[in-house]
Amino acid sequence: EKAQIAQERRAELQALCATFGATYLTREKNNHAKAGNINAALPQIESELLLILDADHVPSTDILWRTVGHFVEDPGLFLVQTPHFFVNPDPLERNLNVFDHMPSENEMFYSVVQLGLDGLNASFFCGSAAVLRRSCLLEIGGIQTDTITEDAETALELHARGYRSAFISQPMVAGLSPETFTGFIIQRMRWTQGMIQIFLLKNPLLKPGLTLSQRIGYMNSCFFWFFPLARLAFILGPLAYLIFGIEIYKGELSDFLMYAAPHIIGAVFVSVTLFGHTRWAITSELYEVIQAIHCSNAIFKVFMQPRAPKFAVTPKGEAVKKSFISPLARPFYWLIGLVLLGQVLGAFRLTQAGDHHSIVIVLLLWNTFHIVLLFAALGILFEKEHKHDTPRVRRKSAITLKTTANLQVLAEMQDISVHGMGCKVSPVLATQLNIGDEVILNSTDLGGRTSHLITATVQSNIETKYGTKVGLKFQIDNREDWDIMVSLIYAHSQNWAAFRERRTGRDRIFLKITDLLGRSFSRANGHIKLLLRTPNS
Repeated sequence: EKAQIAQERRAELQALCATFGATYLTREKNNHAKAGNINAALPQIESELLLILDADHVPSTDILWRTVGHFVEDPGLFLVQTPHFFVNPDPLERNLNVFDHMPSENEMFYSVVQLGLDGLNASFFCGSAAVLRRSCLLEIGGIQTDTITEDAETALELHARGYRSAFISQPMVAGLSPETFTGFIIQRMRWTQGMIQIFLLKNPLLKPGLTLSQRIGYMNSCFFWFFPLARLAFILGPLAYLIFGIEIYKGELSDFLMYAAPHIIGAVFVSVTLFGHTRWAITSELYEVIQAIHCSNAIFKVFMQPRAPKFAVTPKGEAVKKSFISPLARPFYWLIGLVLLGQVLGAFRLTQAGDHHSIVIVLLLWNTFHIVLLFAALGILFEKEHKHDTPRVRRKSAITLKTTANLQVLAEMQDISVHGMGCKVSPVLATQLNIGDEVILNSTDLGGRTSHLITATVQSNIETKYGTKVGLKFQIDNREDWDIMVSLIYAHSQNWAAFRERRTGRDRIFLKITDLLGRSFSRANGHIKLLLRTPNS
């Protein structure tokens, strides 16, 4: 059955390539996954520059115009990397419904970290959305395959040979985030294991050819991925005393108030001031908590067998037909139970502590913080259904719907995909739009550069407290219609830049954090209710 599916997929891809004039390449053995595919293609092409794109990445029309010139100016340049921009929410963003107004998780990396590394000539290849010089790749035998983060490993080898890299902050490639928590963890475990493989097998501190700043940059990138162990130690540390009475360090409540509390408050305010537009406070903690358990296990496996990890493709485009609890949630129940046990025993110790009561108070404060984070994580682990088969991009503009009765209905576009769109219509005008009716739109209203008439069918007409939400499905009858729709969604990088900018406001950030936690607890409540209703849970 798998062989038949593969043969059908091959025939479909061959037909697609023939239609668009692309060259279809295969190889005898599927060694080294993506890196092996690229390396097998290198001898069969002649171009000096390569644009690398993942299967779920769509470039804007200006990507070569903004990148190729750097190679002309600098013959020693091997890489121009651009940001990965995602048009759909990851599990945290979707399940907590914060995708439209919270900076994405990768915003800190691509807007701050990579820019900093670029200043040190240490920005590295991220696997896609990048242009590379083929002669440089051939010099080192192609994309490197000793680790499962072949992109960073390849950049490390070329930096060690004296070649340079550049990073352009403009998002010009739209891709997909994993839709489910399972897919998210598969992706993050690969990143974790791969970067630790680089640390163990290609230690940047010892690798000849790197500058001091490059060594620091690569070591920072590798060491970041030890955060799962640090996060678990942070959660379990207070429990050593609360449950077992083991005093890890000596400190009174007065010490905490004099030294730790001012440091924490200062760190939060500095972080908000410097990076509030790219990362909200608390979100780092949430992302770390939901990855800590499974990625810690992945770290231990790498240390036991550094060359054992295999490349695992991140699932993309998964449909979630109904809400469900992630199958990876069970370890979180044990951890929450342990933390709650520590809270109960800590409260008992508080009545018996005597001279040590201030220590117990400090530890109970930390433990309470961890309870908040872990219950918020339950909200993220409660997968929210999503019915759209293609990503819908939030985009607002005034549009005019022309009905078959030659009536013009004014509306406001809310979101759009290559297959349809949602728009808001006043209740009075919405009475003129019935399910099944056909309407005509002009592509210039939707953001197109040229005029093209688009036919759409009314799929839904729903009353809300904000007006009537009308769902439209585009009628795509030919290649020209398809080209127009793809161009409307993906062609212009300015749309991605504007969308990213809308999500990076730092105003009322503490109210936003409160709202984030409120959404988390609301979803966690649904998680617990479903868990209690599920037999054998």
